[in-house]
Amino acid sequence: MGTKVVHSLIYKQATKYSVYLVFSTKLAMNNTWLQHKNATRLDIYIHQIYQHKMDPDLVIEDTKAIKSLMDRIEQLPADGDMMKSFGPDAEEIDLCFYYEGKCQQIEIYQGKFKTPSTGFNSNANESEKKLYDDIVALLFPSINKQLLKIEELELKFNNFSITYKGSKLTDMAPVTASFTKDKFVIKDKNNQEQLVAITSGQLTPQPLLIKVNHSEMEILTYQTKEQQRLYPDYFQLVPKN
Repeated sequence: MGTKVVHSLIYKQATKYSVYLVFSTKLAMNNTWLQHKNATRLDIYIHQIYQHKMDPDLVIEDTKAIKSLMDRIEQLPADGDMMKSFGPDAEEIDLCFYYEGKCQQIEIYQGKFKTPSTGFNSNANESEKKLYDDIVALLFPSINKQLLKIEELELKFNNFSITYKGSKLTDMAPVTASFTKDKFVIKDKNNQEQLVAITSGQLTPQPLLIKVNHSEMEILTYQTKEQQRLYPDYFQLVPKN
């Protein structure tokens, strides 16, 4: 593999007016987003650039979901063609993928992924935008947002929370068709829990009506009301019509 010139971030300095990203060049044999692909934990931090945050906003330990996010990052162009500076109030999201106790960090500034070459991709990329939107939806879940199914991750809304508990396949062959149940736990403002399940198999999964804090809503796992596909990776909470 040939040698290429890439940029490495030396330091990040915040002032009252702006943050300067200072770069130097070095030789590298290749550019790859992540050296190790078997992370067992993902910590997500969101803050302004000038802040330093010690505790993560989200902790994900669903290895299947972590691998899916890593695979999506690896599909993004790794050689950013644009250098960019940001003000001190700009949004920064840090993804810390842990493998054998060591963190591999991915940084996102104002919705743009800093590439292994330490530049940013200037051309609009739908995959990058969708990945950013999915991460933000986990950080700030709300009604009508498409949410990734991540096992045991409690997503907190204003006065309730929902946790995806995983799916279970029941194999009834050859007597009848097999089916899968997606399970969710909903916790209301009084910390009262209800376990619900959505079945899929021979038929597509149907909207599930739930009642939380005297309000009715539906859990969708197949498609949105606008017929955008959710199955099998997403779910959505919508008000009952």
